[in-house]
Amino acid sequence: MTLLSRPDQIWVLKPTKEDLVAGANYAAITLPWTFNRMMLNTQSSGQQARALNIAKGIVGQEMLRRELTRLGKLVQ
Repeated sequence: MTLLSRPDQIWVLKPTKEDLVAGANYAAITLPWTFNRMMLNTQSSGQQARALNIAKGIVGQEMLRRELTRLGKLVQ
């Protein structure tokens, strides 16, 4: 496995408006179907935090997908 050895090998990706919208849309659709396994913070703020975490995951996924596509890597 090749290890990172220089700072320029670290990707710094910035989300586009489309990435943010994709994250928000996915969170809005899937939040009712998620389960709060720990039963922590079941109030509105807890729901908002879970939605934000869902959105963050999708935004990261979309940024990575875009960069890998730019590099010519097959992304499904």
